[in-house]
Amino acid sequence: MNQLQEIEIEVCRASGISTDKLFIKSRKREYVLARHICMYLAKKLGLKPSLEAIGSHYGGRDHTTAINGISKVNNYIFTDDLDFIEIVKKLPDRIKIHFETNPRTEIMRTLSMPVIKFPSLKVRQW
Repeated sequence: MNQLQEIEIEVCRASGISTDKLFIKSRKREYVLARHICMYLAKKLGLKPSLEAIGSHYGGRDHTTAINGISKVNNYIFTDDLDFIEIVKKLPDRIKIHFETNPRTEIMRTLSMPVIKFPSLKVRQW
């Protein structure tokens, strides 16, 4: 399992969607937001894939889609939605636990972690 997949698992656990929904061409808000958060975390955690590789990983999109997704999450973090900010700030810590653990203990830690849910986000026109 690579690092992008670890990010996807944690983001999908937090958002309550299945990982296959990240790769479909749907523009449904919760799928797009989860996909954008994955792109944002991939860059924030300093993973090696380029923006082009990140975009193509998520359903054949290009680098401009990855740039747009990252900037939307950045912009949303600077709004006054404290629930969203708290969730996005907790995710990197949860993902780093996966990167640094032994595979045998990883399963037990994952099962004991609380599931966080995305709050009902206000619909904004971008």
